[in-house]
Amino acid sequence: MKRNKGLVAVIAAGLLFWTTPAMAMGSGNPYEDAQVGLDYVVYQPYVTAGLGLAHFGMTPCKNNHDEQIAARYGSSKRGFVLVENSNIWRCLAAPTNIQGGVRTTLTKSSADMLTGTTISIISIGLTTREITSIVANLKPRYIANHLSK
Repeated sequence: MKRNKGLVAVIAAGLLFWTTPAMAMGSGNPYEDAQVGLDYVVYQPYVTAGLGLAHFGMTPCKNNHDEQIAARYGSSKRGFVLVENSNIWRCLAAPTNIQGGVRTTLTKSSADMLTGTTISIISIGLTTREITSIVANLKPRYIANHLSK
């Protein structure tokens, strides 16, 4: 009887684990999830010229420090790739190139203990106005933790 109660408890705990959403497993936002493990400020585009996120990935940098973010929006005919890495711990991983693409590179400042960010947007088939709008609407995923007394 004691053995059956233990088995039932283990099965119940397992079912609870697999059916209950866990905060530690991810927010559902890849930019927010990436910010948790990186030493630089992560930026997410809030205007994407109507293009959906096709791929989000992180590539280990050969500097033994951080990873580089690469997110692709749209398609190879009309779209852009957003590449982010630290200003200080430069990523030696080859940045993504799109043949015939236009590269826009900018730097963002640091925040609290996080280093600044180098952001490259490699676009194809987008107008200058669309690229400018994407750049103007990059928002940091980092939120400063200010404690009130």
